[in-house]
Amino acid sequence: MKLLPAALLLMACMLNRPLYAANFNVLPIAYQQGTEPERLMNLFLKAVQSNNENEVKKFINENYSPRFLEIPMAAHLKVINDLHKDFAHLIVAQTIKNGTKITAIIKSPVNKTKRVTIEADQNIPAKILIIDLKDDN
Repeated sequence: MKLLPAALLLMACMLNRPLYAANFNVLPIAYQQGTEPERLMNLFLKAVQSNNENEVKKFINENYSPRFLEIPMAAHLKVINDLHKDFAHLIVAQTIKNGTKITAIIKSPVNKTKRVTIEADQNIPAKILIIDLKDDN
């Protein structure tokens, strides 16, 4: 019976999916590599799914660069709330990594698709410099 946990771990590695992914609507994006842009994308998508304004504000304050925070909080909240309307139960279809940028193509249950690109600074921990959203239909 000790083979079952090992088999599950092997399957998770082969599929490049963590074992705990079933607990989330957002599958963590290649979190084994743990790059800062990937970490920030995971946190951003979790904020999109959240319906708790305090959690979203905390995410923004902790993860946006000082320059990006010069934009009023209401504008940041509006972007995330607008995304939440269509993508509260999103699926990450694909990710594209390029240095300090990461793009996630997300899909909603009603087949809406959006391309989310985050550019991070080079600090550790990194902060979000810009978020670019484009319809991908």
